[in-house]
Amino acid sequence: MSDYLKLSREKQLKYAEGYMRMMKDSCNLSNKKHLTGGEAWGMIKSPHQTKKRNQEFLRKLDRKLDYVKKQIFKPKPQQRNLGKG
Repeated sequence: MSDYLKLSREKQLKYAEGYMRMMKDSCNLSNKKHLTGGEAWGMIKSPHQTKKRNQEFLRKLDRKLDYVKKQIFKPKPQQRNLGKG
């Protein structure tokens, strides 16, 4: 792992892409063009549950990821300039 961390980002990306392809194949998702967030996270966090296609597990991950995305990317309220014009 320490050797991997010493690699440049471009070289790390090649390994990460290969790992994701390998996990996609092992979880029987290779025929899908697009993965849901739950499927992608499940391949890393719990490949066995993803391979069994545990729908409740995948839906739970999707909901959790959607919540996190909303928290990170929620629009900030715009302040209006109510000064004299």
